[in-house]
Amino acid sequence: MDFGREAVVLVLTAITMAVLGAASTVHTVGDIGGWNSDRDVDYYDWAASREFHIGDIIHFKYDPGFHNVVEVRRADYHACDAANPIATYSSPSGNDYIKIERHGHYFFICGCVDHCALTNQKKSKAHVYTVGDAAGWTNIGRVDYKTWAATKIFHVGDIILFEYNKQFHNVVRVTHKNFNSCNSTDAYATWVSGNDSFLIQRPGHYYFICSLTGHCQSGQKVDIRVPGAGAHSPSPAPAPIPTPSVPPPPSTFHPPPPPSTLPPPPPSVLPSPPSTSPGSASPAPAPSSASAFYSPRGLQMKAHFWLSTLVLAAVLNGFVG
Repeated sequence: MDFGREAVVLVLTAITMAVLGAASTVHTVGDIGGWNSDRDVDYYDWAASREFHIGDIIHFKYDPGFHNVVEVRRADYHACDAANPIATYSSPSGNDYIKIERHGHYFFICGCVDHCALTNQKKSKAHVYTVGDAAGWTNIGRVDYKTWAATKIFHVGDIILFEYNKQFHNVVRVTHKNFNSCNSTDAYATWVSGNDSFLIQRPGHYYFICSLTGHCQSGQKVDIRVPGAGAHSPSPAPAPIPTPSVPPPPSTFHPPPPPSTLPPPPPSVLPSPPSTSPGSASPAPAPSSASAFYSPRGLQMKAHFWLSTLVLAAVLNGFVG
């Protein structure tokens, strides 16, 4: 939040309020903080928190040895330029009273050197949006007010300014339904001065049309959308909550058993079943014991047997003789 700038914009919307005959209110700028650059007074917030009416009194209370009050135009207000004032107030007592004679904007700064420009609040936080920019509020030239509004970001405290020829146009604030149907009945408010201000005081949609015949239907209508605080100033995402470190649970995986070292089973000694396919040869009969004896191997074993017998006999004979 910016503080301290000796500059204040007063936005007056008195023309739609039934205040005629009511007692005027005296508004002391900055309240107990007064009009100075030494205290943390947010003059923007101070002005935004009040409703000013025609006939009210704006009271500037300050030290005349160090401050004054200069009424300036909008551009000079933003530039902190007091060279071409509308009016300058410098009461010896430091008490200036300015009566509100008409609705509209009133821009005030302190004209003393650097009081406006070099304090913390260098410029007003409120932004003034002129509907249609240079084209103003009109049904001539086919101004696309939908596109105009879509290119802006409106905030609470901003000012919507309608500038138009009051002989041919007006400004009517209506409901959403009547905005779509270009119906000006049951209007919230109607402005006819040709230089009308609307102060945005809360988020939401604000619908305006011109109620003159055919003007709304030809496009002289605007929807001012003001997002809530969360939409244009999103809060940072909260930091993730750290989770305590928990050891992982014991694994339920069981390794497979080691491969068996047992030798593989011996091959089957069962004879293969005889083939039953036709024309196949009959199996050879198993060899008999006699044929096994007269086989070459059998004969060799027989020869070894008799040879061993003869040798044994000879040995025995030698021992006997």
